[in-house]
Amino acid sequence: MSNYMLQSLMMSNPALRRWAFQRLVFLFPALCILAALALFGESTLFQMKAQRTTGEVVRVYEWENENPFLGGDKTYGPVFRYTWSDGKETRASAGHAFLIPFKVGSKHTILFDPSVKTDVRTTLFEQLWAVPVTILVLGLVTWILALPIWLWLIRPRIAREREKRLFCLPRSQPPDESQTTR
Repeated sequence: MSNYMLQSLMMSNPALRRWAFQRLVFLFPALCILAALALFGESTLFQMKAQRTTGEVVRVYEWENENPFLGGDKTYGPVFRYTWSDGKETRASAGHAFLIPFKVGSKHTILFDPSVKTDVRTTLFEQLWAVPVTILVLGLVTWILALPIWLWLIRPRIAREREKRLFCLPRSQPPDESQTTR
């Protein structure tokens, strides 16, 4: 079906347009909440299988901050030296989403995956939980905003159902006077 045909079908059929919009209103919040739950699960699984150790900062990369949500002009990415699960010293970066510059030579608690040398994370909130929490809050806020819109959209259907119940009920018969007691 071509895009033109789909557009003309949607424009000519208000019921179809309303049905599609009802579904789309909740699609974004639902996807945000599902993505947040997946990221919470990934972070939790990483922490369950990761080993905790102390890493020494041997180098700090500096980038221009391109993320408007972080604030600040620069972001930093520390490179840690630590002893890996096989007993050998190795180096790995924890990424570049930190607003705090790490000092070379400082020691920090880090988590590393014993099966992959390059997967290192700090125990800071911003690296383990900030993204899932942000996406979850975005999903919940948009869901709260979508709820009144959805209720407004289904208003005609609720009215039809209420009308159907009112007019389809059997009419009550007046009570038989011989059966009533005084």
